[in-house]
Amino acid sequence: MSFDSFSLALITPEQVLELVGAIASRIKPALDLEALLQNTADAVRDLLQTDRVLVYRFLPEGDAVIAVESVGPEWQPLLGQLIYDPCFAAGWVEHYRQGRICVIPDVQNSALLACHRELLIRVQVQANLVVPVLAEDSLWALLIVHHCRSPRPWQSVEIELVRQVALQLGSAVSQVELRQQFRNIADSLPGVIYRYLQHPDGQEEFTYISANSVDLWEATAEDIKQVPSTVWQQVHPEDRLGLQESIQRSIELDQPRLWTWEWRIITPSGVLKWLEGRAHGEVAPNGSITWDGVIIDISQRKWVEAALRQRADQEELLRRITIRLRESLDLTQVLATTVTEVQQTLQADRVLIVRLTDGLGEVIQAAVLPPFSPIEPQQWPQECLPEDWYEFYRQSQPRIVPDIYTDGRGACMVEFLHALEVKSKVVAPIVQSRRDESHLVWGLLIVHACSDYRQWQPAEAELLQQIANQLAIAIQQSELYQRLQQANQELEQISTTDSLTQLANRRRFDEYLRREWQRLAREQAPIALILCDVDYFKLYNDTYGHSAGDACLTQIAQAISQAIKRPSDLAARYGGEEFAVVLPNTHQSGALKIAQAIRRRLARLQIPHAASPVQAQITLSFGIAVAAMPPVATAPQILIEAADQALYQAKAEGRNRYSVAPPISP
Repeated sequence: MSFDSFSLALITPEQVLELVGAIASRIKPALDLEALLQNTADAVRDLLQTDRVLVYRFLPEGDAVIAVESVGPEWQPLLGQLIYDPCFAAGWVEHYRQGRICVIPDVQNSALLACHRELLIRVQVQANLVVPVLAEDSLWALLIVHHCRSPRPWQSVEIELVRQVALQLGSAVSQVELRQQFRNIADSLPGVIYRYLQHPDGQEEFTYISANSVDLWEATAEDIKQVPSTVWQQVHPEDRLGLQESIQRSIELDQPRLWTWEWRIITPSGVLKWLEGRAHGEVAPNGSITWDGVIIDISQRKWVEAALRQRADQEELLRRITIRLRESLDLTQVLATTVTEVQQTLQADRVLIVRLTDGLGEVIQAAVLPPFSPIEPQQWPQECLPEDWYEFYRQSQPRIVPDIYTDGRGACMVEFLHALEVKSKVVAPIVQSRRDESHLVWGLLIVHACSDYRQWQPAEAELLQQIANQLAIAIQQSELYQRLQQANQELEQISTTDSLTQLANRRRFDEYLRREWQRLAREQAPIALILCDVDYFKLYNDTYGHSAGDACLTQIAQAISQAIKRPSDLAARYGGEEFAVVLPNTHQSGALKIAQAIRRRLARLQIPHAASPVQAQITLSFGIAVAAMPPVATAPQILIEAADQALYQAKAEGRNRYSVAPPISP
């Protein structure tokens, strides 16, 4: 036995190439590693006219097995056996790792260890030739040739042949393993790796496409190779032109030709997918282009991106609607803004706001798209709004109703909704929080789909609920504002109204006269003032008492209020028993008519005054002053003084009459 102890004197390069070429031609058709090894073993045994050829495969765990065998029918088969050779570990493996060859022409007469000789004899071997198969510089297997019928002096050409075959086998094994690694990587990707060939005549073909094509296009790699148009036929119609143009732009580039694009496909089962492709193109001398690339399924990423965009859009819409809602504290305006914004945002056919009070529901605001019917004022009875219904909505949870005819909760309203052509709807409760931490369902924000049954998305229902929550806050603010306004008006009324007569008080009189004086001075328009005093009112109080005096003043105030007709005229209690009437845009003749009207109404009252030296009933004395064009630089005090002087004159002349002051000129 010897390692590498042979001569190449009798072999020529031409002979080796011819024999190895023959082996290579037998190896090439192999479709997988097992077939490759079997073809090699068969070819070597046939060409060497020997009895057995083995591929002794080293396993990752350190064991070894007869993986492939080509053996004559008269000899013992060894395929699949784990051969234990106690002599083998003594250093032989290291020799083989170094690429050395073991040549044994005669087992019986070789200087072998007894254990080794016994092993070979047991498997009928008389001559042995062992060549290592190295793949990627690692000992992958041993290519073993057994001559069993007799000893055999191995010729140099035979040894070189087996060595060359082992070299090619090692190279082929490396390629097979690399291809398998490539396939494993390709199959683990969420897409496919491919090689696509475009011919100058317009023909196309996929020379390689990984197995994941089934996951992408619902078509096997073989199907796509046979019909390359499969991948193009599934491209979404809206994306076909863009995809074609992207490839054409890449073709027109100088080297390197890099291509990347995103597009949609619709698979045979109707599934919409997003794909992303990346490839590198090489142009051959004949003008054909080879594209090596990868196409991956990015649907999940696109859905997430779309969801994030939708979320951002909804937040922006909610922000905008919230701002719009808070621009006004007028409840009517708030409700109108809400239905308009919701209708535009959700593209709904109809939007309602229903107010819930005392167990009844009433539509208080609506927006509807033509040709669908607007909603007339409508109330729902209490039986349509059961308590468990309120309990559900107190949780501030929206409710999607894809079909009103199958909505168990709203059976009593189906007839009403049918008349409005409603097919599906979403309901969001408007819930207000109270100080005691309880929750009040103030109303409902409802959107209708009338043109068709609409598959409302949870995100749409969530957005509607968020709008309803903001509306609840806006309503609460509006109601607080209205109560504040009412309280302020009451305070204003108290601060500017005489509590006894309910006429304007002296403060209100002074403010109003000053404002009207300034306005009419700018407009160069007239203003008149009437001051009137109850004649002998002290005697009336002394005679009838203060309670009767208060009642008398109240009756006189009513008579004065009824005598003035215009909203701009102001009647006021000027003092204890003295009254004033401000008459903007009024000349002397108009003021006299008002004074006469007051006297007539007072006369009809016939309030007795037995102590009056003038008449047995209550009477008034009037002082009238008119400024035809109020002087800009003068205060209205001159008008008051003129009217007061005229009143003094009327009293001096005997009371129960009026006196007119000289006109006030600019």
